[in-house]
Amino acid sequence: MKISLTMFRASVVACVALLANAASAVPTVSSLTIDFNQVGSDVVATVAGSFDLSSLIPQASGSMTMRNFVSPNDGLAGFSDNNTSVAWTSWRIDEQAAYTQPFWGDGSNAGNIPRFATTSTGTGSFYLEGNPLASPETNEARIRFPSTYAGEAINGTMTWAGQSYASMGLATSGTWNWQTANGGTVALRINAVPEPSGCAGMAFAAVALGVWMRRRAAKA
Repeated sequence: MKISLTMFRASVVACVALLANAASAVPTVSSLTIDFNQVGSDVVATVAGSFDLSSLIPQASGSMTMRNFVSPNDGLAGFSDNNTSVAWTSWRIDEQAAYTQPFWGDGSNAGNIPRFATTSTGTGSFYLEGNPLASPETNEARIRFPSTYAGEAINGTMTWAGQSYASMGLATSGTWNWQTANGGTVALRINAVPEPSGCAGMAFAAVALGVWMRRRAAKA
């Protein structure tokens, strides 16, 4: 059975239309991540993602100066590309597990102190209230954005120069996840400090052995 060129073209057009409709039917899923890493002698947090506000119900509003900081034992963290007072709106996020104090802190006195970043770069602002004790329902937390925020990308880094997880009172590692009613996610991760590689240790041992052999030969 032969298929005419006209029928073939019509079939292709129909398939393209179906694929386009399927793609448009896929919901927008937002994902905002805050990743902490020990980089040399500094602690660096990388922020990336966006937050979809569609179909979500605002929870509260006010004004504040958003800062680049983390308060580990209190379950707070923030990122901002400005240091001026802005109007904000808060949105509900639900923990995927029951988080309790010290949250992403290590429980030491160091984790009770808000730690403001030495330097920061990037665009966007938010204030994460991961502490459910300040919210009306179990496992409920909040995240604030400037009232003008409309889902734009939030990207940047915060650096705490000359600091370590221990000096800032951060947990040694862990992941804390939240989800929104429209399927969006927020995640804060503290990545474990990598152990020295075996190759690096072997190289150091080889150098030390070479030094010892040269000294021994010089004494002979």
